[in-house]
Amino acid sequence: MAINNVEPELPEPIREHIGHFLIEILSYFDITFNSHDLASEFSLLIATILLSLFFFFFVKHFVKLLITKLYKNQNTKIRLTVSRKKVPTKIALIIPFYIIITSIELLIGKVGFTAELINNILGALGGLFILIAIFAIVDTLLLVSLTHPIGQKFPLHGIAQFVKLFSIALAILMVTSVFMNRTPIYLLSGIGVLAGMLIFIFKETLLGFVAGIQLAANDMVTIGQWIQLDKYKINGIVQEVTLTTVKVQNWDNTISMVPSQTLMNEPFVNWYGVEQIGARRIKRCLYIDIETINFIEEQQFSSLIQIELIRPYLETKMEQLNKYNDALSSDISCVNHRKLTNLGCFREYMARYIESHGNIRADLTLIIKQLETNNFGIPLEVYCFVNTTVLREFEQVQADIFDHFYSIMKEFNLSPVKVPINVLKEDTYQ
Repeated sequence: MAINNVEPELPEPIREHIGHFLIEILSYFDITFNSHDLASEFSLLIATILLSLFFFFFVKHFVKLLITKLYKNQNTKIRLTVSRKKVPTKIALIIPFYIIITSIELLIGKVGFTAELINNILGALGGLFILIAIFAIVDTLLLVSLTHPIGQKFPLHGIAQFVKLFSIALAILMVTSVFMNRTPIYLLSGIGVLAGMLIFIFKETLLGFVAGIQLAANDMVTIGQWIQLDKYKINGIVQEVTLTTVKVQNWDNTISMVPSQTLMNEPFVNWYGVEQIGARRIKRCLYIDIETINFIEEQQFSSLIQIELIRPYLETKMEQLNKYNDALSSDISCVNHRKLTNLGCFREYMARYIESHGNIRADLTLIIKQLETNNFGIPLEVYCFVNTTVLREFEQVQADIFDHFYSIMKEFNLSPVKVPINVLKEDTYQ
């Protein structure tokens, strides 16, 4: 072990290296580094191990504190998932590994095929550690972003995959340039044809990524939204938007993977507006038997006017009709007189009943439509919105409304269409 009376003569590249910092540390202990001195090499090895351990635990502790502060408001499931990624450990390994590489370069040098090969392999391993750390950071940021509403409006899974692919491509480029002893720019200039081949090979991936960006930019679909593609029998909640596909959990708990391009090229229904407005639509028909439609006579009128909901309507309407009929000549046939129909009164009752229903949104569209007559009779379509988006509650309200309509229909001397079983079977199999 030599006394450090003079500054050691080191090659200029090594002086600029972080390894020179290790040599300076040894100099404080009056140790002059000499690659041919076993004691100097052992001292450098001890200094490398101690410095590596210091930086490893320091960086790990610092990153762990930072992540703990970042995730303190997150739920337990997210904190456990993040801890499994081992982000602090993966980041903390980078600096110690670089210090170890530096020491090995000082011990074996850089000149010579063996030394150069070992240094290149260690450099590639260092790049691998950096790549692993980048993956862990990207996964962690993705996990946290998905817990915020703004993070669900963008295809973050696709962006994360793109960052990973770009990192892998960059790492391969850097490692190749090191082994070939060429600059990355030199390699890039010669991969024009290769780029064309890669574009052809990864055509679907690139198109899917572009489609994912378009879906996000146009706010067409995000995680948690309910979409429906009848052509592919997909009807459920979007679970994940990746680089090339959209993962949908259907109502029967099956999982469907839809290419992003499909959502750009094929029409689909996004039920996000239902959740946004807080109301679900009822659009359902009640089929009336045509043969039961007739004019309201005095006896039936006396019965209907007892119904509170349509009493004002009946009184106003009857006053208008009497005024019109009184103006007609007495010798004109009663056929020319205007009269109330049980269907018209029932239609008015349906409208007023829905308007007074506590679970129907009065500020949204509310209408009872008489549609064109078909083989099933005269359809009366109920079009309104229930003030809930919970499917079970919605179905309960809808069923209660139509149960009431079917029950009260007999008060108007109306009856629903009775469709033969064979007709129902034919319609079902069509």
